[in-house]
Amino acid sequence: MISSKAIRPHLLIDDFSTFYMGRIAIFKNSAHVLDMEESIRDRFERTPLTSGGKPVTHYRFADSKAEPGIQLSDIVVGVLGKMHTYFTETAAEEIAADRAGLAGTSLQNAELLRDLISASHVANIAFLNHVSSLHDLDKLDLFLRFYDGAHAA
Repeated sequence: MISSKAIRPHLLIDDFSTFYMGRIAIFKNSAHVLDMEESIRDRFERTPLTSGGKPVTHYRFADSKAEPGIQLSDIVVGVLGKMHTYFTETAAEEIAADRAGLAGTSLQNAELLRDLISASHVANIAFLNHVSSLHDLDKLDLFLRFYDGAHAA
């Protein structure tokens, strides 16, 4: 039986270290530079990563101010986060109307994002990681209009 102390009401995700650890495990031949977040670093220290009994060392924490890659990643994640918030909070009919109203640079940007997601999917399906409902992923598909009619995940 699970103790009632172990379950915290209204808490969906306690921390995001699982997402970091998952990426490191999946992409074991890559070097990972992670934004210095003390709670994530502390979790890594409490639960050291190993593979085949050996310590995993292909990651490091860095100050984002000194890492242009982290700065760029923060911008991209911020834009994608705003987009997913929009899908969560907006009815599909309104999303379809908004998409139909895109023109010029806005339309080009939506198409570029769609093409980038599709190319990432083709290169390696593990590049894409969504924590969204199927309903919201349908809205993503509706907005970005993937060629195959299905979200690239």
